[in-house]
Amino acid sequence: MQSNKLYEALLGIPFLTVTSVKLEPKKLTICCESKLGAAHCPCCLKPCSKINQYYTRDIRDLSISGRTVNLELTIRQFICKDCDRTFYEKFAFVNRHERMTIKYENFIYKRCIGVDLRYVSVQEDLEWHRVNRIFKKWSDEAIKNTNLFTNVRAIGIDEIALKKGHKNFVCVLVNLETGEVLDILEDRSKANLIVYFNKLGPVFREGIEVFSSDMWEGYINAAKELFPNADIVVDRFHFFAHLQKTLDSSRKALRRQFPDEEALKNVKWLFLKNGKDLGLELQTQLKSLLKNPSYILRFFDNFCQINKND
Repeated sequence: MQSNKLYEALLGIPFLTVTSVKLEPKKLTICCESKLGAAHCPCCLKPCSKINQYYTRDIRDLSISGRTVNLELTIRQFICKDCDRTFYEKFAFVNRHERMTIKYENFIYKRCIGVDLRYVSVQEDLEWHRVNRIFKKWSDEAIKNTNLFTNVRAIGIDEIALKKGHKNFVCVLVNLETGEVLDILEDRSKANLIVYFNKLGPVFREGIEVFSSDMWEGYINAAKELFPNADIVVDRFHFFAHLQKTLDSSRKALRRQFPDEEALKNVKWLFLKNGKDLGLELQTQLKSLLKNPSYILRFFDNFCQINKND
């Protein structure tokens, strides 16, 4: 009897009494039942003590000393004398129809974070599909109960293709301070963005200090309407991509204007590479090129014209 009290303490489940224990090399089977003498009828909410029948439910719990723990829980079916309804007693430590305690499911979920589910499956001696189901179930619940938009001050919008080579682009919202993905929107239109962010409330919108996106007018105009306190900036990737494209177009235009000039041949990477990454010879070549006022004036004239057209 004293050992049963010890197992009750190890289980840490209130209102549960241990009736017997079977100890094996790799497994611990604990037979248990409710300490309560009655249960409340779900129909009339009155306490019932008349028992109609019993059945045993096998439930997996946290391991103890390297042994898997299985609870053989005796479940009682009660009959309500007032409404003549039969019902089974419920327990707070395990969900209906589940074969694991809630705390063991939570343990499995936390073990799965950041690792291959097959590893957890082998370590816990569980079928992969059960581990996968638990991880998905608890992940969905965690996402539902987490407000990722709380205290967001800097937000970025970018577009990605869900499948490479296809045109099924989606809009990805990112917390620029943490790098967390906040949401993925299938509809990238300005009208949808306005509806979406308005649902998050004025407190959120007024708290945005930085809004970053590419140069599409839809994003820029939506941000002006939605975020009155935000600095609207073009994200670095799109800015430099546009800059490099314009620089190269200007170089090509200059090359067409001076087709016979040797100094303008094979100089693409002189303009597009970081100056620090150029060798001494290429740096000398670039400086020599930039000293020619005719080239420079025409180059930047082309640059300004191309940029204006874009």
